[in-house]
Amino acid sequence: MLQHLGVAWPDNECRIDANAKKNRSAHRYRTNSEFHLEDRPLASLGVPLASAGHSPQVIMSRISPDHPDIPRSDSSASRRIASLNGTSGVQRRHKHQSASDLNPTDGTVFSDLVYTTPGEPMAKLDVYIPPGPAPEGGRPVILAIHGGGWRKLDKRDYGRRVASAFEPKGYVVVAPDYLLSRRGRPSWPVNLQQVETAVEWIKGKADLYGIDPNRVVAMGESAGANLAELLGTPAVPDSSSAPATSPAVAAVVAFSGPSDLATLYAQSPRAGKAAAQFLGGSPSQVPGNYRAASPALREGAGGVPTFLVHGGSDPLVPVGQSLEMASALRKFGIPERLVILPGLGHDLNFPVNTPGDLTGQILEFLATTWNDRTINP
Repeated sequence: MLQHLGVAWPDNECRIDANAKKNRSAHRYRTNSEFHLEDRPLASLGVPLASAGHSPQVIMSRISPDHPDIPRSDSSASRRIASLNGTSGVQRRHKHQSASDLNPTDGTVFSDLVYTTPGEPMAKLDVYIPPGPAPEGGRPVILAIHGGGWRKLDKRDYGRRVASAFEPKGYVVVAPDYLLSRRGRPSWPVNLQQVETAVEWIKGKADLYGIDPNRVVAMGESAGANLAELLGTPAVPDSSSAPATSPAVAAVVAFSGPSDLATLYAQSPRAGKAAAQFLGGSPSQVPGNYRAASPALREGAGGVPTFLVHGGSDPLVPVGQSLEMASALRKFGIPERLVILPGLGHDLNFPVNTPGDLTGQILEFLATTWNDRTINP
C-alpha cells in the first residue's frame, strides 16, 4: 500500500478517507482537496460479491480528465513521445534496423525484428534500449503489449509511449505485434502463444541486448492487459485450447484489463462483440475459450505480483474487471496493487493522460518485487 493514498476494502463496503501528501516525483500530481467515499457498495463498482471475502488493496487517486496536473501536449512525456515519433521539430532519435548496429553509448531502437519461429504466423517486435552500457546482470525489461480489442492497432504507438516513461529509468522496452482477430478468424490462442514466444525471445537475446532474464515485466493496456495478465497466471491444464505452460514473467502491469471475459460479454455489448470475435463465439458457444482467456479465473498459486490501473468511469471494460482480478490475486496471497482513477474512462493513454506520479508508483512496486525475489528466490 502506498503511503500517500491508500485504503483496504473490507467485505462488501468501500471506505476511503485519504489525505494526499505532496508528491515527490519529477512530475507533480497534487490532490487539491480531501477525497471521501464512504459506505459505497462494491457491487456499485461492478465487484463480484463472490470475491468480496478477499478484498483487494486499493488506491484511489483523485483525478479528472481536465486536471491541471495531468501531463499534456507540452509535458516532458509528450515531448519525449514526439521525439520518438520524429515530430515537433525534435530530431528523430536513434533508429537501427539490425542488432549489428547496436551502439551501447546511445539509446537505440531496433525496429521490426521477427521473433516468431518458422511455421507460426510471422510477427515482429521493436526493442528500445537505454543509452550507456548495461549494468552487471543486465537491465529489467518490459514487454509492452498493445491494446485494440484483440483486433486492431499495432506495436508502434504503445511501444513508444511505454519507452518514453521507462527507458529513461533504465528499462529495456520490447513491443511486439501479435495476430489480430478478423470476422470469421478468431486469434485465440495464437495471440497468447505469440506473446509467450516474445518472452522466450527476450530471454534468448538477453546477452545481446543487456537484459536481465529474471526481471521480465508483462505490461499492456486493454486487450494487451488481458494478454499480459495471462502471462502472469498459471496454465489451465483442463483446457485443450490453452497453452500447456506459460513462460515465466516476474511481474505484470495492466491498464484497463479485461479479466473475466464471460462477465465482460454480459456487461459491455461493444467489448463483448470484440471478445466473441477474439474467441470464436459467445460464452455459450465456446465456454472453454472464455475461461481459458480469463486471467481472474486462471489465477492460482504461482501467479506473479501484479499492478493494476483502471479508470473509475470506464464504460467499455468496467472497473469491476480489475477489482475481480485484484481479489483473485489476493485470494492466493499474490502481491497486488490496484489504482483506480476516478473520473477517467477506458483510454488512459499512459503516460500522457494519467497522473504524473504513476510511473513512480509502478517503479516502486517493481523494485519491491525485485527485492523480494532476491531475498526469497
